Amino acid sequence: MSPRSLICAAPLLLLAACTGPGPSEAGCDATVESGAIEATVDGEDWEGGAATWLLAGSGLQFNSVSDGGWWLSAVAQETTTGATLADVLAAGDWPAQVDLPPEGGAGGWATFYPESGDSFSTKRSTGGRLTVSAAADGTDLLGCFDFTAANERGAEVTVEAGQLRATAG
Repeated sequence: MSPRSLICAAPLLLLAACTGPGPSEAGCDATVESGAIEATVDGEDWEGGAATWLLAGSGLQFNSVSDGGWWLSAVAQETTTGATLADVLAAGDWPAQVDLPPEGGAGGWATFYPESGDSFSTKRSTGGRLTVSAAADGTDLLGCFDFTAANERGAEVTVEAGQLRATAG
């Protein structure tokens, strides 16, 4: 590649590196405040509150309270390398990549609940991905996520650019 090509490509590389939080192997750099959660849901901005995490068996569970009509619950059981989230938490071996596959299975799942009506689950759709990292304070966990979930009738919801900073619950 010529020097001129490198100079012309540099802005594109910077743009690709600065697209904001999202699930990645580099970890999760969530920028929300402690206890906050936000995402784009079917193209609309959504914010939730009181995001918490807890150790549930060998996995981690993330929950938020209703804000804007929706609750989110996500369970991370196993990383893409086969480690349990309890082992990752104990060893501080971050970031943890978790697939949210259709039909459940290894990895985990996410469920998006409206105030009324059907819930939407990654178990019924194409799934997605969750990246979990530890916050610098040592107690909060950061999560970045993208997924598509469906209700029992097949209607789908797409959640993109999701990020949370969950407090120990």
